[in-house]
Amino acid sequence: MKRLKLLLVLLLSISLSACSEKAEDLEQLYYPFSGDTYPYPHAEVDDPDDLKDQPWNIQNLKKLKALPIYTYDFLSDDEMIKKADEIAAGYGLTANNITRNFGDNIPKNIILSNDGDDQTLYFYDNGSYTLKFFKPRIVCDQTYTENDLKNEAFIQQIAMDTYQQMLSVQIPYNDPQLRIEYHTGFRSKTEASVTLQENAADELSKQLNAAYNTVTLSFNEVGLTEITYHAPADVLVGKTRLLSAEEAIEQLKSFGNDNERLAMPKNVEIRDGRLFYCNAFNLKETIPVYQLYYTSSENPNTLEMLVPAVYLDLDNLNVPKYEQETAKMAYDAFNTTPISIQQPLPDDLTTIRLNDDIKLSYTAVGGIGAAGGGSVFYTEKQMEAIKNSRWNLTNFTDEDLFPIYHKASLSKEEMQSMADVICQSFNVSINSIDYYEPVDFHADDFVLEDSHRYDSTQKSLSVDTDLFYLRISEHGSVLLYLDLAYSDTDTPYSKNPESDLKGYIDKASDSEKNIAFYKREAMMAYDKILKNIWAFNDPLVDVQEISESNIATNNQLDYSTKLVENMSDGTLAQQLFAARYQQLTYAYMEDGMWYVIYTPILGIKTCDMPLISVEDAIAQYREMMAIPPEIDEILTVTVDYNNADYLYDTIPVYNIYYWKDDRIVCSTMPAVTIDSDLYYIAPNIIYELHMEDAFHQ
Repeated sequence: MKRLKLLLVLLLSISLSACSEKAEDLEQLYYPFSGDTYPYPHAEVDDPDDLKDQPWNIQNLKKLKALPIYTYDFLSDDEMIKKADEIAAGYGLTANNITRNFGDNIPKNIILSNDGDDQTLYFYDNGSYTLKFFKPRIVCDQTYTENDLKNEAFIQQIAMDTYQQMLSVQIPYNDPQLRIEYHTGFRSKTEASVTLQENAADELSKQLNAAYNTVTLSFNEVGLTEITYHAPADVLVGKTRLLSAEEAIEQLKSFGNDNERLAMPKNVEIRDGRLFYCNAFNLKETIPVYQLYYTSSENPNTLEMLVPAVYLDLDNLNVPKYEQETAKMAYDAFNTTPISIQQPLPDDLTTIRLNDDIKLSYTAVGGIGAAGGGSVFYTEKQMEAIKNSRWNLTNFTDEDLFPIYHKASLSKEEMQSMADVICQSFNVSINSIDYYEPVDFHADDFVLEDSHRYDSTQKSLSVDTDLFYLRISEHGSVLLYLDLAYSDTDTPYSKNPESDLKGYIDKASDSEKNIAFYKREAMMAYDKILKNIWAFNDPLVDVQEISESNIATNNQLDYSTKLVENMSDGTLAQQLFAARYQQLTYAYMEDGMWYVIYTPILGIKTCDMPLISVEDAIAQYREMMAIPPEIDEILTVTVDYNNADYLYDTIPVYNIYYWKDDRIVCSTMPAVTIDSDLYYIAPNIIYELHMEDAFHQ
């Protein structure tokens, strides 16, 4: 270690010209193209000339041929836990929520938080951390305004005072230097970030000091909002050759040939750039990166890209892949022995229970399948399929009674047990677990704070593994992000002729062939994997074709794909209930399945009730909605259940199809009477308390 520190001292004293000696390309450098290191932030540049005065501007690098690469003295898992607890205690954070992310393919980190403290600590295995104050900490005796915040001398003084009071002992600097950055935060308010670093005599040392062993203090007009510490990287890996900006771009282009996420924009013209050491938390070494300002034939505005400035071996990069090998990994890992966590349909589904005094709740966000989306519309051909649907209103009678259940809530232990079973099914270990439980916002002494305004009303447990991401919700639904490539290369997708983007399904493509494709893919995933977790009686795949407009195209096709339990006995209303509460909902992308959602029913039957008329449903919806739909002529109506997990009751709904602006659209609304006090516009605390105007001042 003494030798390494001696080498560090020697290297930091080398001038820029001395770095021109020959150096080999280091191998095994870790660079994940994701998050803060994704090459295309897609942010427009406010001032295309703001890099010209940078010491490491790309015009000033002719003598700089090589750079030293360092890594961190990483902490063990036990050391991380101990250090995170020490730091949390130093800031007065007593954690009752702990998430440990100790996977192999992610930067290890621990998240500590307290429901009542409004603080969260993110601590990493290299010793770096971020502490967020969701309720800003007062650090100044005097009150100050947003204009005061823009005064550099004022904010520098506050930052230095805060550093001396809170950080100078644990992070000492001999000659601290400050730099200030301004940005726009919540409600377009100005926020200031002040970074402290150790001063240095030569440029290389200054650049290293600007990235490592730094403290950044962020302030708004109330107080301190965040502390970020980047730990020193002082373990020498070696010296590596510096690529020119042109070589770096060519390297990135070659990576784009193997992964579309890294594809270079067309006809790029570099306007300006600089070199810097990237200190993103997901890096393991001190990787020099070019920040380049560019224009392209696709966008005349000046944008930025981040391009690694050293040689990288594609085989050693962490780049998400969505290819056949991903599906093979899932199929190979899966244990074909059935380990069911299915919640079967309730025994009293067909037992009629009447209750005229029941009060029902509803949350309006979302919709049923394709219905309700502003960018979704239907052709007249698609309308014919909807009119012939099994669930069209014309197939029901006024005497049909629809089962209503009040949902039960899973405990944390029950959610954890379900997650364990799914991970056991795939023979994978858990990298991280994150459990969320809202504060008791119905308590008499609850005070709505700014930090609670968009907190969910629902408990959830999230699990991350090397193979998939999993989220289990309070009322039993399971969201499983699992990349499965298509079994057939003859997919419906093509390149959009208007935007040249992929993932496009042409409106002129063969509808029957496309529907058959998704039916086959849904059943294949079910037969090979999903039925060993959720086994349905007589499963049926239901595919609905819809039309869609978005930023890339004005008219393309999409397909709502569900695998449901096909209940043959019981009334039509009971069969609909069975199909919606024993359901797998698939989401697909160009390369294959993206995720699947399992929706069950857990709860107690409260009643069976008839539907209100379509006219009464529209009138009720108009009273509930701030901007209700204008429905002049109804083309057809289908009946469904809004089976979203955030609803407290199983609510039948109408999907009402009508003309709007020369297109057929759909609005989804409750088909039973909803108590006006139990109507919410979103599953967030602020809306369930009916306090949505509390922060609109």
